[in-house]
Formats: sequence, C-alpha cells, structure tokens
Amino acid sequence: CVDKKRSRSCRFHAIIYVFLAGLMVVEVESDSMRCDIAIVGGGLGGLALCAGLRRRGFDAHVFEAASKLRTSTSTLIGLGLNAFTSLRELDPEIMTRLLPVGVHIKQTTSVLQANPDAEPEIVIKPAMSDIYSFKWAKVQNVLASMLPPEAVHCSHRATGFTEYQDEEGASVVRVHFKDQPDVVAKLVVATDGVRSVLRRCMFPQDTGPRYLGHMNWNALLDQGRAKAPVHEEAEIRVVFAPTMKDFHVMCYLIDAGQGTTFWQVRVQSDQPAFTRDQPAAAQEAGTTQQAGTSMSEQGAGASAAEGSEQAQNSALAAELTGGGMGVPGSKARVLAVLEQYGLRDRPPRVW
Repeated sequence: CVDKKRSRSCRFHAIIYVFLAGLMVVEVESDSMRCDIAIVGGGLGGLALCAGLRRRGFDAHVFEAASKLRTSTSTLIGLGLNAFTSLRELDPEIMTRLLPVGVHIKQTTSVLQANPDAEPEIVIKPAMSDIYSFKWAKVQNVLASMLPPEAVHCSHRATGFTEYQDEEGASVVRVHFKDQPDVVAKLVVATDGVRSVLRRCMFPQDTGPRYLGHMNWNALLDQGRAKAPVHEEAEIRVVFAPTMKDFHVMCYLIDAGQGTTFWQVRVQSDQPAFTRDQPAAAQEAGTTQQAGTSMSEQGAGASAAEGSEQAQNSALAAELTGGGMGVPGSKARVLAVLEQYGLRDRPPRVW
C-alpha cells in the first residue's frame, strides 16, 4: 500500500484475515479429540498397551485404520515367560483371561527329511520352557474385551502428525487421519505395524522392512478333517528338508487348541515370489482368471512398466501386506513345493 487510505484499508483487511484465521484455528481445535495418549494401531501391541495405561489412570485411546478390529485370521502366536511377565506388568487380568484359550506346549518334535526317498530322522524333546500357543484372533479378542468401546476408534487411518505447543505452552502432538478429525495428545505411540506410517514420517530416509529370504503360507485347519492325527496333543512338530540348519523348506504343525492345527510352510526364496496369475489358480477359485485374481493383477500391473522381475516382486510385496489375504493358486503352489521334497504324501505321523 502506497497511500494512507489504501494503507488503512490493507491493515483493516489484514486484521480481519488474522481474526478469521484465529477463528478457524479455534474451530479446528474444538473439533479435535483430546486425550493423554493416542495409540495408532489396533493390533495386539496397541490393545495391550492401552489396557495397561488405562489401568494406571491415563486417558489412552487406540486408533485403528480398519473399519473394525480383526476377529479372525489364519495365524498363531507363541507366548513364553518374557511375554507373560510383560503382560502381567501391564495388567494381571490379561493373563487370567488369556491362559484358558491357549495351549500349554509340552513337546517339540523335529523331523529331518534329508532324502525324499528315505525314512526321516525324528527327534522328540520336551518343551524347553513354559510356552503357550494361541490363535492370533483369540488374543486380539481378549485384549479388545478389556477396553471400553469408547476407547477404540476404527476407520482412523493415520496420515501423519504435527508437534506444537498448545495455548498453555505444553508440547503436544496432533495426529492427522484420512477423512477423520485430528486427534491431539500429549504422547503418541505408533503400533501400526511393519509398514508404519508414523515411522515413515519420523524417519523419511528409512528404507522400510527388509526381506529376509523366506516365503510363508499359513492356515488354521480343522483336525477333524485329517485322515489321521498329524501331531500329538500340545505338540509342536517341525519338518525340515533337507537339513535343520540349511533347510530349503520348513513345515510347522502346531496344536492351536479347540480342535485346530496351525499349519505353515516356509520356503527359502532369494526374492519375494508371490503366487502369480495362472489358469489353474482361477479354476481352483471357481471363477475366471480376471475376476479371481484382481489383487495380484493390480500389483503386477503396477510394476509391468518397470520391466523387471524384481520390480514385480516389490510391487506385489507392497500390495500383500496384511494377514489373511489368500491368493488363488497358493494351495497348488504349496503342494508342488511339498511334492518336490517328498513331503506331500508322507505318513500322517511324519507329516
């Protein structure tokens, strides 16, 4: 502004702008939920931590990206003495509720299949320490039951955070969510998994998870469908081929309780190699290839332009990050791996 009239006008409009901007800030603050501790991620760690903090009088809340907490998954978790000590310290009630739904493992059996055409070597040992197997979903449900419904907020996908000082000069954190109001907390804990959004915000140069050279297939199986028992009660049975130290394939059979067996096949692979779209996969899914494998097609399509197998694998690995996401064709692929090492048709007490 160069003249006095325009200068006064500019100052007036600047004051109005600042005033309105202040109102906007206040309006955003009033819409924002406030709590002592915001825990981003509603998995086992986030729920257990929230239960322990609330027991100590903190106003702690869990913010989960999914529309609801997962109540079923084909995975298992093993808990031992260190885990029990930590959980009891958080809240003794956790262990009181957990132990009845777990299996106290009594025996471990190692099966070494060095030669597909020869009988395997079987080594049976008592369990080394107190270890329990739990269905992942059972643990999730127990932890969730210990929190009041108003302390768990689903459909809150974190996108980042901002640190600042509030009107009283205290340091606080504002957590930003997709399509949800911000949350203001004195402390934020990131328990949002291996691909944590908040971790990427804190450490933008971090390269993320590292692939360790193993591909896993998991399942929970009804023992009643087996032709014969595949493990003893309260047993962990592990099959190695060709050796325990330098295995190419490793298979777990674990008593998961309530008449179910946890089954896992782990194969060494230099690069992530998710099941590809194949006509057999579509036939197994009972639908067309195009409709039955859209998840894989999406990952492969995104990487096709990069023109390399490694790029394809990276894109697929990024796409398939959650538990319970079965891909058509996985069953046929696992059976082929077992057949390769002579494990597919082993006697029931071996496999």
